[in-house]
Amino acid sequence: MRYFRVKNFEKFQHFKKERPPWIKLYTDLFQDREFMSLSETHRYQIIMIWGVASRCKNRIPEDISYLSRLLNTYHRVKLGPLFEKNFLEYCEDSVKMDHENEYREEKRRDREEAEKQQKHETPPGFHEPRRSLRELIKKKTPELSAIISKIGD
Repeated sequence: MRYFRVKNFEKFQHFKKERPPWIKLYTDLFQDREFMSLSETHRYQIIMIWGVASRCKNRIPEDISYLSRLLNTYHRVKLGPLFEKNFLEYCEDSVKMDHENEYREEKRRDREEAEKQQKHETPPGFHEPRRSLRELIKKKTPELSAIISKIGD
């Protein structure tokens, strides 16, 4: 599972202990261009996410259903605008995990492709499977005369 965090969270966090009773909310925020460009829903959500971050050491699971319930919101939480405006960022270990997962997925696809190629290639010393007599008759191949001559012997 991926995790994200509130960027510059220490600015909003007064207490160093886990589960503080309150967080800072600066009035300068209401003159901040990036914050005010968010929809009302997203402004509400980021403030609520700051509260969540204070309770989980600023390491929040990227589970939209869980967040929607936790924030008690009527709207489904959409984190995209909060990432775009740099209020949120992915935790480094989540980014590293994503790269590792991509690497594993690429290796898995390479393995599957190699297995497919092996199935379709004829190994050295093996011949193509014999065709049925009907196929040979339909194609009128030179192999047909060889088969007929063997039958006649």
